[in-house]
Amino acid sequence: MKKYTVLLLTLIMSSSLLGCTQQSNTANNTPSDSSATTQQQTETTTTASTDKTTPSSQASPTTAQQGATATAEQVQVATEVAKQYKQAEYDVPDYKQLNMEDSSATDKSGLPAIYQQQYEQLQPYTTANFLKQQITNRLLVLPQHLAVQSKANLKADDLQLTPDPVFKVKGIMEIEYQMNIAVGDKEKIPLTGTLQLQQNEGEWKVINDAYNKTQLAKLLDRAASRATSSS
Repeated sequence: MKKYTVLLLTLIMSSSLLGCTQQSNTANNTPSDSSATTQQQTETTTTASTDKTTPSSQASPTTAQQGATATAEQVQVATEVAKQYKQAEYDVPDYKQLNMEDSSATDKSGLPAIYQQQYEQLQPYTTANFLKQQITNRLLVLPQHLAVQSKANLKADDLQLTPDPVFKVKGIMEIEYQMNIAVGDKEKIPLTGTLQLQQNEGEWKVINDAYNKTQLAKLLDRAASRATSSS
């Protein structure tokens, strides 16, 4: 009987120890599961936060509201377009070949030959609407008229560009310019103004050219006076 009693006690103690061991293992595993859950929640929160901030960080300044600042790359590209435009505008390498009196159209556009030539020369740097405005206000071929009346070739000289990286109007960059119109090898006519550029199908284009009004008036008067004196 004593033998059976000892055996029973041994079984009871073994069962108790087994139960304690299982509870200990369960207690040890709980923090691990909690840690994994916390880590998973943290990763999910981080991912969600990243997803929310990505579109904002990739937003193009050209579509931002007034007061946004263009990137250094955008300023550089737009400034180069402005430079190419002003140089092309006053590039008259051979005035003797110009016929300002020829009003015949060269193609379906209906533009006289001299307008069509200048139109194609400036087209890579401007919008079609801007060129139409230049035709309407008779400024598109002002350099050609000036060259013919001066009996000299023209070119843009001493061109200095000062871009403003802050968009005063949504998506429009302003670049001030100072230059001289070199008339032959002896004379230089100062000209200043402000260009406005905007992205058109991913490319910067000139959409407006605000000349210094006083200087522009002098250019027009000069062309008119030379035309009068030569007639």
